Amino acid sequence: MTNDPLSNPISKVYGIGEAAEKKLNKIGVFSVFDLLNFFPRKYEDWSDLKPLYGLNEGELITFKATVKNVSPISRYDKLQKCVVVVSDDYGTISLTFFHGRFVATEMKIGDEYYFRGVVTVFRGGFMLINPQRIRADKMGEGQIRPVYRQTSGISSKQIEAWIGFALRDYEKHFDNVLPAKLIKDKSLCSSKEAYRFVHKPVTMSQVSIGRTRLAYEELAVYEYGMHKSFSGKEDSGKAFKIVKNDKAQKTVKGIVDSLPFKLTDDQKKALNDIFTDIAKDTPMNRLIQGDVGSGKTAVAAVSMAAVAATGRQAALLAPTGVLAKQHYDTVMGMFKDTDIKIVYLHGGMKAAEKKKALELVSSGEAKIIIGTHALIQKDVKFRNLALFVTDEQQRFGVEQRNEKLGLSFINSDIDSVHSLVMSATPIPRTLAMVIYGDMDISIIKQKPAGRKEIKTACFADKNGIYKHIAKLAQKGEQAYIVAPRIDDNDDEGEIERYENIFEIGEEKIETSSVKGLHTEVQSSPILKGLTSDILIGSMTDAQKTKVMEKFSNKETDILISTTVVEVGVNNPNATTMVIMDADRFGLSTLHQLRGRVGRGDKQSYCILQSSSNSELAMSRLQMMCQSNDGFELAEKDLALRGPGDFFGTRQHGLPSFKVVNIFDDTEKSVEIREVMQELMATDDDEAKRIRNAIERQLWLRYPNLEIFRA
Repeated sequence: MTNDPLSNPISKVYGIGEAAEKKLNKIGVFSVFDLLNFFPRKYEDWSDLKPLYGLNEGELITFKATVKNVSPISRYDKLQKCVVVVSDDYGTISLTFFHGRFVATEMKIGDEYYFRGVVTVFRGGFMLINPQRIRADKMGEGQIRPVYRQTSGISSKQIEAWIGFALRDYEKHFDNVLPAKLIKDKSLCSSKEAYRFVHKPVTMSQVSIGRTRLAYEELAVYEYGMHKSFSGKEDSGKAFKIVKNDKAQKTVKGIVDSLPFKLTDDQKKALNDIFTDIAKDTPMNRLIQGDVGSGKTAVAAVSMAAVAATGRQAALLAPTGVLAKQHYDTVMGMFKDTDIKIVYLHGGMKAAEKKKALELVSSGEAKIIIGTHALIQKDVKFRNLALFVTDEQQRFGVEQRNEKLGLSFINSDIDSVHSLVMSATPIPRTLAMVIYGDMDISIIKQKPAGRKEIKTACFADKNGIYKHIAKLAQKGEQAYIVAPRIDDNDDEGEIERYENIFEIGEEKIETSSVKGLHTEVQSSPILKGLTSDILIGSMTDAQKTKVMEKFSNKETDILISTTVVEVGVNNPNATTMVIMDADRFGLSTLHQLRGRVGRGDKQSYCILQSSSNSELAMSRLQMMCQSNDGFELAEKDLALRGPGDFFGTRQHGLPSFKVVNIFDDTEKSVEIREVMQELMATDDDEAKRIRNAIERQLWLRYPNLEIFRA
């Protein structure tokens, strides 16, 4: 597929040079297909024009006016301020552009422009700061303007222009991936029209029509890929039957009785589901979906104990070394009164240490094996593996999820395993229907008794937050501080893009960074005497483990991090989670971060720091303050991204749909699943043509997922 025109690098698109290509690559745009599927995050209607009279402060206005004067920029002005005076038949207004050297040369007296911005008052008069502008002769056919996610040095207008060139030169290469009957029944437009409608709409109704077609296409390709990758793999084969004998019953009871909490009804039901499944030789394929702090690890550990006590092996795969080590320590503590041999496999092992561990695994002496990707390497030979547990499955991706199915089985009668997946991301059932349609699901909502509810509040003032941290530090309690970026020069960092990219014209508000905050914390008189450290994703597992061990041993008072602390990190003495620029994260991520505290018997706090004036962003943060229920927040998160937000339904750690909004498109997903099942079972000319077209799109949409190539 490398000769597919749509797979051409974006440098083949008119106007995109080497520098722009590198910046677009940073936001995941590599091919022409990627660019055409880089959809607007919102639309602006420039057709409702406002005359320049009767203005109100804070009002968002769109107007057409003529340039009357352009002030020169003083060479002593660091802000390079350019003031432009414009007027229409009703009045005159000043426009101030910061860093406006380009504006000063572009705008000429007598030119007509469309402007859009918020009215402010300065020295008794109305003005606009950094308004958007479009030359009147460049407005085009429609006045619905797409707004694209920006990155440093590339504006929405540039992206709009490049997509226009890509449509002009490549739209002839679009294939139809939908059956004629579905197109007719749903009155769908063509693929070519759909891309035109979403990128260059004349009316908002065109956006809706185009989006509907593209949503069906995206679901069709995804469902086909899932069917292809899992069909005949996880639902076939033979696994060990695990029937609890007296030893297993006694082992399970001893571990459960030793827990510092009583199992909740949800945990008991999940265990019952698992024990029922693994008692058959048909491979289990079950997802445990639980809120943060709900005790999923305990359920997995008890399940592994039951397997190990029957003489079989169980393995637990974690996405990071930090989380794998934490699981190992937890399970070792839970199993300390048993004779079950536990092995920890990880990438940093010395040769002799690894050789001994592999021998324990292949001989069957090791009954529980915990580790990272080292578990799924070819040199790992399991003697009688019966249960494979994957933690935070969405972190691995589709290909790695199936990689375990290639494990070596010494027992020739067994060619599969019971699969148990744990997810700490609460997923609404509507979303689970699409993503985990091939799995049975157990839900754990209840939390162990005795844990205090985390108090959550929003603050803008950093000093007030630092005072809170200092006060609790006097009691020996620790704190996390999370920032969206690694350092001040990091354009994108680990920000989860949402409808919270606030622009003032073409200027973007700066966000906090880990390294910047570390410097600030170290120099803050409020936090004098407190120790701090940083944790970022680019550190090695050994470095991360060292930082976390120091934090767990109370050698560090404040841990400043990116969202790398979101998954699995556990320190009961850490009672405060501060999330800087919290408006930059989705509800799901915020809730996961909050779950890092409240893991002991002390009162814990989550502080959402934000200086945003966005009504949408603040409404989301208020939801966090009002609810500690991850499932409820996940539903609200999807609802917020519903009818009013056509694109951008990315849930952290889950498939990143470009168009599909699971909250609105559940019915479409059910329809497409039926269509794809029929398509896979049919061999007429249309079915062959559509399968070929979908195969092509699989390459274009998922170029690095070899699992879809089978």
